[in-house]
Amino acid sequence: MSDGHRPEEDSPNPITGRVEPYEADEDYEERLAQGLEALDSLPRDDDWEHTKRVIENAPSRAEIDAAAQALAQAQELLSALTEARYTGVDPDGLVKVVIDTGGRIQDVEFDVAAVRVGARTAAESIQAAWIAAEQERDADSARFEAMSRGLGGQDR
Repeated sequence: MSDGHRPEEDSPNPITGRVEPYEADEDYEERLAQGLEALDSLPRDDDWEHTKRVIENAPSRAEIDAAAQALAQAQELLSALTEARYTGVDPDGLVKVVIDTGGRIQDVEFDVAAVRVGARTAAESIQAAWIAAEQERDADSARFEAMSRGLGGQDR
């Protein structure tokens, strides 16, 4: 039988960065009722009033489950945002640019033929590849919008 507090689950996993959701013990509601019952045997003072409010305002099992589900959705969205990469290639296939969801360049590759073109053509190819990657990122934004709907208990 646990005391309901799991300190090892309060902070992100150092390897994955994910926080494990709290799960109410099977006897959660019973323990809240026992807490209120035990409180009646204690002297009434400011601490007693505060403790009573805390117990009475404890989240329901449904609220805990909803929060755990929202946490899982948020972590899924964060993971997708962190891992997403978008690739653009210029029309001549000289340059490939890979960006992340923030538009930051993650990788640039040049075809061997790129060394034979002038600086202006190389610059135009880089720009065209970057624009293509940005267009791919923009096209994917609806996926992230759909994933974020309902997070925080409200529809967006």
